[in-house]
Amino acid sequence: MRIGEWALAKFPRTSIKQSLAEVSTYSKQQLEVATREVLGDPRRLQVMQDLVRSSIPWEDRRDGFAADMETISSLEENPLPLESVKCPTLIVHGSADDDVPYRVGVEAQKRIPGSRLHTMEGAHHILWLDDSIDDVNRMQTKLVRDHA
Repeated sequence: MRIGEWALAKFPRTSIKQSLAEVSTYSKQQLEVATREVLGDPRRLQVMQDLVRSSIPWEDRRDGFAADMETISSLEENPLPLESVKCPTLIVHGSADDDVPYRVGVEAQKRIPGSRLHTMEGAHHILWLDDSIDDVNRMQTKLVRDHA
């Protein structure tokens, strides 16, 4: 068993709390509440387990991660040409995301013609753990159906 899976199995509260702390702007109290919510909901707990499994082995992801970091660091000097996006665009962003700040979603919405920003209030980077994810899934499905 890989270390992440082992830690989540043996120390679920600590593993989940640490993961959420890394991807959110939550206060200590908000972090406690979110950790309890994940632990108390089999569906959310499964999301965490699936995320851990999908991120290992690291060796399979290292090159892609390095490429992502290089691209992200170059964006200030070479921003993406978001104004040229022509397809219907739904931007979904959590207001408490600490990995990709909320302002990035707001800026993308301003630059992508006709795009729509759906804010998940209080949601962190792992959107699939939020209460409103079912609503988001319905919005995504509707967008595809409306434009397919």
